[in-house]
Amino acid sequence: MYNLLRVIRRSREVDENKNREEKMKPRFLMFVVCAVCTTGCINEAFAQWYEIPQMQYSRIWSIITTNDSTVFVGADNATLLRSTDGGLTWTNLATWQNGLEADTILSLVRGGGYIFAGTNAPGGLFRSSDNGDSWTLSGQGFPGNSAINGMTYSNGVVYAAANIGVYASTDSGESWKADTAGLNMGPWYEYDVTPSGIVGIAAVDSTLFVVRSWDINTRGGVYVAREDSIAWKPIGLDSLPTYGLFAIASIDTNVFVATAHGIYVYSGSGTGWSARNNGLPIDDSTSFQSCLFTTVDTLLFAYISNTSTYSYGKGIYVTSNLGETWTEVNDTALAQSSLTAMVATGKYLFAGTTQGAWRIPIADVVTSVNKDRPQLPSGCVLYQNYPNPFNPSTVISYELSTSSRVALEIYDVLGREVKTLVDEKQSAGSHSLSFASGNLPNGVYLCVLRASAYTKVIKMVLLK
Repeated sequence: MYNLLRVIRRSREVDENKNREEKMKPRFLMFVVCAVCTTGCINEAFAQWYEIPQMQYSRIWSIITTNDSTVFVGADNATLLRSTDGGLTWTNLATWQNGLEADTILSLVRGGGYIFAGTNAPGGLFRSSDNGDSWTLSGQGFPGNSAINGMTYSNGVVYAAANIGVYASTDSGESWKADTAGLNMGPWYEYDVTPSGIVGIAAVDSTLFVVRSWDINTRGGVYVAREDSIAWKPIGLDSLPTYGLFAIASIDTNVFVATAHGIYVYSGSGTGWSARNNGLPIDDSTSFQSCLFTTVDTLLFAYISNTSTYSYGKGIYVTSNLGETWTEVNDTALAQSSLTAMVATGKYLFAGTTQGAWRIPIADVVTSVNKDRPQLPSGCVLYQNYPNPFNPSTVISYELSTSSRVALEIYDVLGREVKTLVDEKQSAGSHSLSFASGNLPNGVYLCVLRASAYTKVIKMVLLK
């Protein structure tokens, strides 16, 4: 009897377990479905950047677009890729069959019905009139031992910025002439095939701007020239040394230059350079190690790598108000790579790295800018002047969290007032101005900023 009862009880337990398992199956399946869907949502939320598989493990040097759907990417290992569907499929154009024989495509530009590809020495400059299907070596006058760091097209003229100076062509690349008057380019550049010399060029209306790197014989800085009579003249950012000059870009009449001490804007003759660093990773203890620019409409993108005494960082930032405020772009997918090229279209932002290329929809970036604008500083910030030491002028930048009565004054080391630069009420935000030394003697000077309850002081060195 006892054994019979135990068998019955055991049978009931088995039936109950089976029923419980049958009831649990739908719940378990629902859990699995939810988990999969949740994982997919997380991946989609953080996978805004799409890796372009055809470019994995390639070092990207240059990217341009000819419209929202056609993109050209130059890389090492004889790679020039073209996509006509917004980056979904790609064709390699750098082959001996179509005439483009080069190891590295350093720069690309479109203008006058042609696409121009600047290569490393001894390749030279190539051009294509059929959207990249075939290429010919550029015409006479352009030295074959040059490294072309940037190009621009303006008013029917193609300009190439190279390690040996600036060259111009008025006949779509058939012939070239050197436009180096005033740049003090020396013969040593003829043997330098790394990105140096003129590292960038931009055109605003009928005016050209170039960034010249530093060398042991000549200061660098930004130079300007009229297109109709090219004679380059320096217009600032010529600290000593100036190897920390990285990139140049323009929006309307505003010229932006990236330096080791931050980003500066020049808005026209006589205005001087103004700092544009609100929201960027720059302060007295940090400096930029590299920077890339790209623009689309009124958006300016900047890729920045920066370093301080104890840390190193990098990121992509965007501004829609000419640098008054910057917002960091989600670059989680790119966290392990350094950017080497960047371009924006009306649809996508493309980023080239040392290990391939990526893209992200511009709509995602614009949404990020609108939702997450950087906040104004909690107090008063006075940045270190740039350049420092300086001669004959330097730029002083500061930020205000609220509208305040501001006094900005210069003193010598004995406490004597040298000059009052500002004495007025100013609005919250970023401010900058240029201080000219005039007839002041060499030495250390103090710049004092007073705003509301804050007082900030920096040391400046005048070295003539």
